[in-house]
Amino acid sequence: MLAACPLADSSGISEVALFFLYEIPETERVEWERMLTLAVSLYSLRRNMASIAGAPQPIELSTDNSDRIAPLINQLNNHLSAVIGNADLAAGREEVSGELRNQLKAIASEAENAAALLNRSLVVNSTSIVSTEHKGETINQAVSAVLHEARISGNLYMAGGRPREVDLRLNDISDISFNDNEIRQLFEAVLNRFAAIASEEDVISIATYIQAGFVYLDISRHRKNFPPVEPVAEFGEYQLADQALQHRPSEVFLKPVTQGICYFAADQTGPTPAYLSFKFPLKASHTASQAASHARQFAVLAIDDQAVILDLISAMCQSLGYQVQTASSGTEGVRLAAASRFDIVLTDLAMPDLTGLEVARQIRKLQPEIPIILVTGWEAGLDQTEVGTAGITEVLLKPFRIEQLTDIIRAVAAKRS
Repeated sequence: MLAACPLADSSGISEVALFFLYEIPETERVEWERMLTLAVSLYSLRRNMASIAGAPQPIELSTDNSDRIAPLINQLNNHLSAVIGNADLAAGREEVSGELRNQLKAIASEAENAAALLNRSLVVNSTSIVSTEHKGETINQAVSAVLHEARISGNLYMAGGRPREVDLRLNDISDISFNDNEIRQLFEAVLNRFAAIASEEDVISIATYIQAGFVYLDISRHRKNFPPVEPVAEFGEYQLADQALQHRPSEVFLKPVTQGICYFAADQTGPTPAYLSFKFPLKASHTASQAASHARQFAVLAIDDQAVILDLISAMCQSLGYQVQTASSGTEGVRLAAASRFDIVLTDLAMPDLTGLEVARQIRKLQPEIPIILVTGWEAGLDQTEVGTAGITEVLLKPFRIEQLTDIIRAVAAKRS
């Protein structure tokens, strides 16, 4: 067997190593390739580390230099991922001896230490780079926060420029893939718009509830001596918010939710609407489509422009007994998502054609409820607002251990069952 392995740094291929392995059984070929990948990744890691050895420590990152440093850090974390992942996979084989297993685990541990040292050596300028940590609100919390600021007394609130009586019916609901600022902006604008067109005698009703895998937010009006409008989910005709805004450009309150999956319905029977309703897919719901797919093998879609990462994810998924398809570009990943149904998507952030956020937005429109995991080796430049609106379920940082990927995929698989 002839194996040609490029030894690369962040600027491209610098050397090529040829390995001549004669009379290698096919059953051993994959393991030899994995060990060679591990060796090459270690060498490439050494070269990348050498390229920043002269930099002042710690390196302070801001918008002025993050674009220059980010690709290098991402490449380093790709190499570390390959080292850790391949060492983990090799150590997990039954025929590996105790001493060799310990050495492989030591390699993985040292690679993790290198990643931790790298992260500690970078001081992120918090005024210029947004943290990825996102402590989101539920719709109920966003609604309550807006009403708290508008409350006059009792159930009387200032809305639409005048005091309005509000009937609040918030049910226990789950979180959705929008961040708190977007939901607050949406609700505040809708409340003021709706209250302004309602008559003096009307009571404004606000309701949240879950039905058929969606979270609903209804705003309706009714006379004091009449019952409130029933849940709009029973009779409303919904369309995607971005499409609704195109047909009805005056509904500017839809703008905060046009980048994600949000459906909108409004009463059209009278001169002023009796209700406005919004529905959002649950982050993790048991829908009919998921139940129908229960009998087939759990399917993973992995998207990354780095072959070493795709090979690693494929090997990990196969070791867990899952079906996996790979795409080396964002465009190819979206095409595969349009052609087949998957249970989870793992997408890289930085790719030449489409970013991971762009990929997530497009796949969300094809499969609204699919969990999408953003995999990145450089998270400091991520904007949490963009992550939320793109429909990202979780961010997995490179380098990652096989246990981390296992936990994420098994959690999704368990929710599907």
